[in-house]
Amino acid sequence: MTLQELQRLTGLEGDVITILRQTEGLTGKPIEFVEDDRLSSLASVKMARSFMPAHTIRFRKADPVLLAHLIAHECGHMQRMFAAAPDKRLVPVTRPKHTDLVFRILAADPTIALDGMDECATRELFTIWHQGMVNEVVNLNVDYRIESWLHREYPGIRPNQEKSIGLQIEMSVAGLAPNVKRDTPLLVYEGSNAVNYAYLRSIGIMLGQNLVRDYTNPTIVALGKRLAAVLEEPDTGFEGDVRESNQWAAMVGVTDWFDWQAFEDVPASYLNSV
Repeated sequence: MTLQELQRLTGLEGDVITILRQTEGLTGKPIEFVEDDRLSSLASVKMARSFMPAHTIRFRKADPVLLAHLIAHECGHMQRMFAAAPDKRLVPVTRPKHTDLVFRILAADPTIALDGMDECATRELFTIWHQGMVNEVVNLNVDYRIESWLHREYPGIRPNQEKSIGLQIEMSVAGLAPNVKRDTPLLVYEGSNAVNYAYLRSIGIMLGQNLVRDYTNPTIVALGKRLAAVLEEPDTGFEGDVRESNQWAAMVGVTDWFDWQAFEDVPASYLNSV
């Protein structure tokens, strides 16, 4: 659907419409919208490469307050990418060499029990941990930069933003649960929670709130503070995002879990991914 159709369906207005039009102008391509209840998240974006006619934002049914923030946030990703020179636009990728390495690391972790799991189930679980860690170290730093931009430049969207962040807090804190700790490799458990701590600590400073009260594990807190310190540096745009993601990956111990690939070289299967 078009922007006009989206407005009629959801009633979106104000700052989010301004951001959408600004994004289309900056990138030189329109944005199409697809309602898709199969999404694992509430919203996702496929940024158009040179041969693609339009960007696509997919979204699940959500109340307009949440949807306004989610769409504005995805526009932030597009704006940061397209503000960079074409040869500087990169995306993270995982290849078979990364999968083999990560599976060896996780299989050797003494904190998890794989007894009774067949090979297929084990590989599926390892893939979830692998992709989850990569997604966090390459996204949450960027998410913070985008939220700071929205909070600073578009005060009209702050109520939407705060409601959305409230859901993020709930999901992050759930990752501290004893059963999660029991069933997760130590590197993944501590690393993931430290990255979430860094994000929430930084967002909390932005909002003037303490969002990390539930984080009491001293190892996680110490690592999280070091990760958060990276976000105290000035925002240097997309190139800075890549640099910060590499810093986080090194600090968490997942440097060898992914590579960077030129945006225009992303395989055609990208078009079929959700």
